[in-house]
Amino acid sequence: LLNTQLSLSGVAGAVKLGSDTIAIRDLSFAAVYDPATKFVSLESLIVDSDSLAGSFTGALDARNIMAGDTSAPSAFALSSEAFTLAVPSVFEAPLQLHSLDVDGEIAPDRRHLKLTNVKAGTGEMSATGAGELWLEGEGETLGVGIKGHAASEGTFTPQQVVAFWPAKADAYARDWVKTNIPSAKVSKAVFVVDWPPGAMAKG
Repeated sequence: LLNTQLSLSGVAGAVKLGSDTIAIRDLSFAAVYDPATKFVSLESLIVDSDSLAGSFTGALDARNIMAGDTSAPSAFALSSEAFTLAVPSVFEAPLQLHSLDVDGEIAPDRRHLKLTNVKAGTGEMSATGAGELWLEGEGETLGVGIKGHAASEGTFTPQQVVAFWPAKADAYARDWVKTNIPSAKVSKAVFVVDWPPGAMAKG
């Protein structure tokens, strides 16, 4: 057995995340598993949903998973040349990103991602950082937590600052920037995120 090809196409439906229902209009992927190296190559992942739309490629080191090791994480990589991220409860409008490269590890319980290196860009600006993402709770109480930090390269506009600024995080300062700084060039920005599960429900 040289390799195993896995593919899925034309999947549609909905996913329940806490109290939110996310419609999936299309989900397709093609991947290849190499039994010799126990690596999975994600040749294509196409998503069209309420929250995420775009195409991705990636890889997964499945050696620990295939060995039944329940204590060691599994390394992964994910890339995209363009995608849209929409989280209405956080961001005022969908975010258009022109590039994404992520290296990280998946915990054995599949509920925690350690993001060791993240690089994303939009327009003339890119940012590099690291962080973690995890799930907490079950069913209606399921929530997503995010912690991370990043530093920007290049320049971006006040409009881009506002676009990435969560709508309910210090709304007065956000609205002041939106209203009073119509044009400028921003560089060498530092982003810090500490978003525990259920943060939006707490206001």
